[in-house]
Amino acid sequence: MGDYDPPEVEDDPDTDYTVDVITGSANKLYYGINSKLRVYQYHYNASKVKNKLVSMTWIIASFVGFGYLLSGQEVGLPLNTLTTISLLACLSTIGLMLLWFLDVVVYHRLIESIFTEQLILEDTFPGLSSTHHHMVIVDPENWTG
Repeated sequence: MGDYDPPEVEDDPDTDYTVDVITGSANKLYYGINSKLRVYQYHYNASKVKNKLVSMTWIIASFVGFGYLLSGQEVGLPLNTLTTISLLACLSTIGLMLLWFLDVVVYHRLIESIFTEQLILEDTFPGLSSTHHHMVIVDPENWTG
């Protein structure tokens, strides 16, 4: 592989993102791509953990709401208490399903695609650590990549 000359980038104060330019030999490119994939994998794993914490908070808040409605301390509610609890349960379930969708469908697919790319990168460049191949060897029947 030859050296890659990155395009000129203008400094725009409205830009919220930074593109990391990786240049150099093939070894530097492979190590750079591998390190960026590891950073992305860590980021999405951390996002999944935060999403699960939000889900647990959501469940606890729902039960607190159920307890408050059953305590009888609310005054002047125009709805029946059981109707309000049913409505709260339905809305909580919808919120949890949206969080589940974000966790399983979005984040899991991103992590799986990063994992697959790291496997391909480890096959292409044997100088990289083969940690992802060891993960597949440990439990090969559950690998879907």
